[in-house]
Amino acid sequence: MTFRVGQKVACVRDGRSLFTGAPSGLVAGRVYTVTKAWRDDVFRHPVCLIAEVAPVGGYAFDALRFRPVQERKTDISIFTAMLNPSQVTVDALNTADFARENAG
Repeated sequence: MTFRVGQKVACVRDGRSLFTGAPSGLVAGRVYTVTKAWRDDVFRHPVCLIAEVAPVGGYAFDALRFRPVQERKTDISIFTAMLNPSQVTVDALNTADFARENAG
């Protein structure tokens, strides 16, 4: 898995460091920001550093601990649609009576 600097990633595997046995400081489900990513020369495995947590013992985090976060583009179409008047009318009294009659 290849990450890029500045990319948001979510932790999928927290727990202890495989190299030191110390707690990693990661929390599963939390989102982090990649500050550096490369393939380790010794193990030939993708690793990364993240901004929010210092690496334990100077070791980088295994990239398999993370998944990319889908970044959504900003879209205001739902809000602009709310500004347009709706052609649908609802009889609030009949809706309330229906809800009251069908309440379990």
